[in-house]
Amino acid sequence: MDEHLKGVGLRMLGLCLGKQAKVPTSDFERSRLQSESLKALDGAIAFEHNNPDLIFELGVQYAEQRNLKAASRYAKEFIDATGGSVLKGWRFLALVLSAQQRFSEAEVVTDAALDETAKWDQGFLLRLKAKLKISQSNPTEAVETYRYLLALVQAQRKSFGPLRTLSQMEEDKVNEFEVWHGLAYLYSSLSHWNDVEVCLKKAGELKQYSASMLHTEGRMWEGRKEFKPALAAFLDGLLLDGSSVPCKVAVGALLSERGKDHQPTLPVARSLLSDALRIDPTNRKAWYYLGMVHKSDGRIADATDCFQAASMLEESDPIESFSTIL
Repeated sequence: MDEHLKGVGLRMLGLCLGKQAKVPTSDFERSRLQSESLKALDGAIAFEHNNPDLIFELGVQYAEQRNLKAASRYAKEFIDATGGSVLKGWRFLALVLSAQQRFSEAEVVTDAALDETAKWDQGFLLRLKAKLKISQSNPTEAVETYRYLLALVQAQRKSFGPLRTLSQMEEDKVNEFEVWHGLAYLYSSLSHWNDVEVCLKKAGELKQYSASMLHTEGRMWEGRKEFKPALAAFLDGLLLDGSSVPCKVAVGALLSERGKDHQPTLPVARSLLSDALRIDPTNRKAWYYLGMVHKSDGRIADATDCFQAASMLEESDPIESFSTIL
């Protein structure tokens, strides 16, 4: 009993430290908290080495710190411990493989999970598969996967009919808004701006205010070379959600480009990008554009450090954040 309680205590400590590490006051403090979190979870697993939930949590901690070899080992251990019956284990393994740039293997894992998953629960896996198709330069198949996902979500919504409750809507694995928005984002990566506009309109009918949707709208205007409405959309996104990392990075990127000719915009760009990295230190685009700001400002050594960080993160970037599986 004493050993079990020690394991539970260390596990709770590790999870709390992991959450605290996401809101630190400095990079040093974040690193310290992450290290302490792993130390506590490693200590817990010595007492509860057969606890699947603990195995999963430890794997995610390693993944978020980009120790992908350890993360892969724990993902496989979790699948073994649960007999492959828990969906998040397969999703986790697929994300780790994508971070290792092993996209075809990640797709094999995703397909295997789809074969074992009930139709109504396939949403996250289908979205993952669409993104894997994009990573393998198969945009047509990615669009088809999204269309199938959209049909599935709409059929699921209709199956509840008018008696559907709010709790049932919230329990959906992937809702219709997310699918329309995901499809809009996919079309934006293909520069199909008219299709982006159609999908955003559909998404807006389901959810009027969304920072992520405003970010995609900004990408659309930016792709059309209309920078004023692009900046307005990104800023509206920040007004809606002051912690939106994509919007902070997008505004910082636009201002860093403008800073080449308008030096006064550089401090604002630097502040936004630094704040984005405080929230999400693994955002490679934020590191890249911060490097561009430093370069324009003549701080070559700082720029080099940022570009190196961006390059390293690109080599270990999953197609979806590891936090999506928690």
